Amino acid sequence: TSGNYNTFLGSGAGGAITTGGQNTFVGRNVGTGADDASFCVAIGDTVLNAHFGNSNYGFGYNVLTSITGTGNIGIGNNVNTASNSRNYTIGIGVNALRHNNMHYIVAIGFQAGEENTSGDKNTYLGYSAGWKNQTGNKVTAVGYEAGAYATASGNTLVGTEAGRGSNSAPYTSGDKNTALGYRALYSFTTAGNNTALGWNALLNVTTGGSNTAIGHQAGNNLTTGDQNVFVGTNAGYNATGSQENGVAIGYNAGYQNFNSATVYVGRYAGYSGTGHIGTGNIGIGYHALFTNSSTDVE
Repeated sequence: TSGNYNTFLGSGAGGAITTGGQNTFVGRNVGTGADDASFCVAIGDTVLNAHFGNSNYGFGYNVLTSITGTGNIGIGNNVNTASNSRNYTIGIGVNALRHNNMHYIVAIGFQAGEENTSGDKNTYLGYSAGWKNQTGNKVTAVGYEAGAYATASGNTLVGTEAGRGSNSAPYTSGDKNTALGYRALYSFTTAGNNTALGWNALLNVTTGGSNTAIGHQAGNNLTTGDQNVFVGTNAGYNATGSQENGVAIGYNAGYQNFNSATVYVGRYAGYSGTGHIGTGNIGIGYHALFTNSSTDVE
């Protein structure tokens, strides 16, 4: 070999290196796949076993075993093991990025991004974050089970179980959603273009799209309704079913009495009534239409 400044320790460590230099391989079956790679570090058992490129770093068991790219980091057990020439990925945690075939992916946490195959430019941070996403691109999932079953592109899901999605195959396919907060947009299936900010905001939305909910439990019980706006703690809380084109702004606005094409602005505006009645109501001000039971304007 003509490579310089290499350190190899262990059964088969660095066995294929000929011209590569400045590598450190420690452990059994470590750094066995390349002859010309340089600046790599691998420590553990069965790490870096394909014809890998420069500046790869693997630590653990069965890590970066089949990559042929450059600039990858793998730490844990069964990390980034699929065969492909991918570059600049980071997988840290048991099964993180286990099946990944793409570039520019970051996954930190137990089985974070495990099923990612062709989705690129994704970031997964947390236990099971982005677990079942295979093809979705430009996804950010941060938090325990954030986006665990969300498989589409353009979702930003931050918080414990934020945008978790349906745990039954074919899982959740809604795209271009933003959820921030504990269980925000937790139940979505095909819903798209929603913005949910707050604890349990849009918790029960499944197929409803283009909704905006900002506040603690805002739009909590909406399921299939579209194009609603809820702003404030408990705003539109009990807007169940398919209510659409409604606006509720203020603390407990439209809490119990919310229907399609209603506008409630103010603390407790449109708060109660008998069930979800009154399409086309407009209530502006403190307690406006607080107990209305028909179509009114106030």
